Amino acid sequence: MSGRKNDTVPSHNFEPSDIHGKSTAESSITQWLGTFRRLWRVDSSVHINIIPLEEERPWLVTLKNSNNEFLGDVEMDDWSEVQPAAAIECIGNKLHKTMAYSVEVMDEQIARSWARSLVESFAASDGSSGAVTWYTNVDLEDNSWNPVTESTFDFCVVGVDTASKSIGFLLMTDED
Repeated sequence: MSGRKNDTVPSHNFEPSDIHGKSTAESSITQWLGTFRRLWRVDSSVHINIIPLEEERPWLVTLKNSNNEFLGDVEMDDWSEVQPAAAIECIGNKLHKTMAYSVEVMDEQIARSWARSLVESFAASDGSSGAVTWYTNVDLEDNSWNPVTESTFDFCVVGVDTASKSIGFLLMTDED
């Protein structure tokens, strides 16, 4: 990670169903992702995207096809289902400090704001969080993880939204 701190907070949530419209600068997803990516613009260890859920394929196949960072042998058993509050907590922690040396890269409250915005954007897609299932490669009980990349450390959280037919993911990697 760059070690560069940033004080930009999300100005709005996004609408996941925008992924099925034309890709324009006015898209709520394009604007949200653009702001987030500017936080990490010099850093190739953070991958975030909102992609269409391909109904004829399992979400994991769509996810692996969307980003060449994912290992080809990652299976459904490598993921744990988590509640939205746990997803917010995990994302906030990983945005706040690096995995390898726990160096602060973002203020804790700002990191939690971004985490909350990501998760709540999906919850708002159908007025509830019932159509969204969150997954992570981290075991929340013992803080171990199932590697999903070739990096020394990695963290991924995935929101699968059947209402908006979209997948949101945040993949972070780190080396020691």
